[in-house]
Amino acid sequence: MECMEGGSNDTCDGPSAKRVCREEQHSLDPQALRHAILHTIQEPVVFRGYLAPSREGGRGGGGGWPCLAWPLDQWADMFGEEQLELRVAQRTAPGMALAGPQWEGQCLKAKMTLGAFLAWAQGPTPTTTTTTCGTKVTSTTHWAYFDYYYLRRLAQGCLDLDWGALGFPERSTADSTLWIGSTGANTPCHIDTYGINLVAQVHGYKRWVLFPECQSKSMDATRVPYEESSIYSNASFPYPSRHSHPALALTTPHVVILGPGDVLFVPRRWWHSVENLSLAVSVNTWLEVEEDAAERVKEAIVMFQVASLCSGVTTLSLLEKIFNPNMYEVAAMTPTDLLAQLLRQVTAARHSISGTSDGEKHQPKDHSAKDTGQESATQGYSSASACPVQHNRLSGTEESHGQSISKCHSSTQDNWRDRDWLAQFGITPVPCMTFWEYQRDILGVKEKEENGKKKKMEVKKEEEEEEKENEEEEREKVEEENNEIEEKEKKKEKRGKEEEECYTECQYRGVLNSANSEDEKDLKLLIDVFTDTRVVSLMKEVLDEKLRNVVGGGDSGGVL
Repeated sequence: MECMEGGSNDTCDGPSAKRVCREEQHSLDPQALRHAILHTIQEPVVFRGYLAPSREGGRGGGGGWPCLAWPLDQWADMFGEEQLELRVAQRTAPGMALAGPQWEGQCLKAKMTLGAFLAWAQGPTPTTTTTTCGTKVTSTTHWAYFDYYYLRRLAQGCLDLDWGALGFPERSTADSTLWIGSTGANTPCHIDTYGINLVAQVHGYKRWVLFPECQSKSMDATRVPYEESSIYSNASFPYPSRHSHPALALTTPHVVILGPGDVLFVPRRWWHSVENLSLAVSVNTWLEVEEDAAERVKEAIVMFQVASLCSGVTTLSLLEKIFNPNMYEVAAMTPTDLLAQLLRQVTAARHSISGTSDGEKHQPKDHSAKDTGQESATQGYSSASACPVQHNRLSGTEESHGQSISKCHSSTQDNWRDRDWLAQFGITPVPCMTFWEYQRDILGVKEKEENGKKKKMEVKKEEEEEEKENEEEEREKVEEENNEIEEKEKKKEKRGKEEEECYTECQYRGVLNSANSEDEKDLKLLIDVFTDTRVVSLMKEVLDEKLRNVVGGGDSGGVL
């Protein structure tokens, strides 16, 4: 009897030793899974064993993933000597809440080969690497993340991925994204406004914390830093504080630890925060759904709003705080560019509704789909979203105003609410809990908050004093640099183009953090007001109405 080690659905800090015997586990038909994923499942679930390397595929694909059995060195060999850019940030002490999310724009950057990164992340003794700004870091004090790598960039044949076992044989390596990070690497809590997410854990362990969209009022949503298709939470996940965000006490997080071979289904528009519990490798794919056409129009409206509000901002340090690094080009877009972008999305939405979508790719997520002649990933997807209650609705002990996982086929509609039936097919609902339980049992924050308040205040005071000293040193340094610059200007009046650019950059770096904080707060407030989902939805309704009048002189059936 062949057994495999699976990830845990237990809400513990470490990986589970739970084992799933393949002799006792059956797999659902891929078409039944496709139907359930696109039409019925309303809450996160984990599929275990569906991508096992020993699994054989049929004519339509659906075989296992050989890379699940790869040693890490094989991943390093695949990238060779390519210099990869990683984001780096400080690890959080056990039981301590973060002061704020570790935004991408605030992270350090490092460049190294994947082999060098793996040696740095898992060496028997801590080794040091140097970031692009000269900071020396070790894996015991910092984490590093090579994320959002589109696998279509790899040479053909390097990696063979097939999502057919889950009902999507048309999706392959080219439609997948790679994430490799050391212990502690994390993603701030956010909503993806497009599509459905399937995430396969390839190596190591990763904790996912998810919240339904109906709990958004408690999540302190923001569009700053701005990233197309991402709505962030201001709460400091993965280690949030109830003191700074008391409304979190009203939420019911769904928590799961993924292990090698697990595939997580993330429903449309669910909040999620992710943290590596060890060195981890993950691969995901986003599935388009019918609602994406309208969401893309809304995202174009949001882009128009954000860029318009920032059109008069000339301080680079302020723009860096407003835009995610992959969105800097939006800050330079003209009103003509923004209008053209909006009209492109309106046109694409019309084509999508009429069945003639051109499959345009959008950043930061690529949702391109291939026509396989099978059931479309956008046909008839139900957008109904029932808010979970305190207990997981699949347990059958408590129901909310909607079914947790509803009908897949008429013959199995009751089975999808039966935990024992789901277990025999290797399907595990992600359990939920109160936020207090999450902090106490998962993060171990409660004891630290009760017993360490005095210590925190002392640490904070020391940090403030250190910050003042650093500011004084920085001021003295800037004065010194200014004096040197003045002397150089007297000796040499004319500079070459390259020297002038370098000088300008040095000046900029010297005042990188000098943006007026009040300007930042005011701008952030305006962006959050004008990009609020209620405002954007209303603007889209007005846009839809105006376009109907222009196009057909009346009702055109809601083309958007």
